[in-house]
Amino acid sequence: MNAKHFFDLTVKVRKAQKDYFAARKRRGYNAASKEELQSLLDISRNLERELDAEIERVCKITSEPQLNFG
Repeated sequence: MNAKHFFDLTVKVRKAQKDYFAARKRRGYNAASKEELQSLLDISRNLERELDAEIERVCKITSEPQLNFG
């Protein structure tokens, strides 16, 4: 993964996180359904896993300390 792809992935992760937390805060008529919340959470978690995997991959090939995301 190149730096641009890493940056783009990071932007997607942050957007997914913000979308999820914004949906959790909605109340009343516009409230998110359980299915919508679960979908947004799944999207966020999958993107976070992809980002974490890339960080771990780069740490293995550089002298950077290993980070434990487990």
